[in-house]
Amino acid sequence: MEKGKGKCFDCKYLDRYFTKGIKQFNKTGYGWCCSKCCTVTVHDSCNNYKYRDRQKRSKLLIRYYLNDLLTEISAIRTVIEAQNNDETVDDM
Repeated sequence: MEKGKGKCFDCKYLDRYFTKGIKQFNKTGYGWCCSKCCTVTVHDSCNNYKYRDRQKRSKLLIRYYLNDLLTEISAIRTVIEAQNNDETVDDM
């Protein structure tokens, strides 16, 4: 292995494929390389390798999760407000 090269499983350009198991998603040995624009095995390597910063990725996942929660809360609020408006119309 040449200097500067690393395995794809640790590269920031790899989006690994998963299969749905009974209780969780299972990793596969393949993924999409955003740098090469093709499917690769996780044990491949190339000159475009860049180390994946784990901390930034976890912060990104938290943002997506919080965004989904805020969307659900907004939908619930809309339903509650609609019910309150219907009740006030019925009282008159």
